[in-house]
Amino acid sequence: MASRYVGVIVGGDSGEIYAVINPDTDRQLNNPRFWLLQNSYGEPTKLVKVPRDDYMKAESLADLLRQIMR
Repeated sequence: MASRYVGVIVGGDSGEIYAVINPDTDRQLNNPRFWLLQNSYGEPTKLVKVPRDDYMKAESLADLLRQIMR
C-alpha cells in the first residue's frame, strides 16, 4: 500500500526545507530516527507530514513551504 503522506524535514527556526522523505508506507514516517536529524547550525528540525496529493501539486519549494505553513 502506498503512503498517503510525504515527510518534509523543516528547520524549526528558519523554515528552510532540508529533506523530503518519500516513504513506502505511512508507518515509516513514525520512525523516531527522524527526530534526531539536525543541520550543521544546531537548529532544531521538525518532520511535517504533507498529504501526497498536495506535495505532487507543489511546483516549487516555495509552493511546498506554503503547504507546510498553512
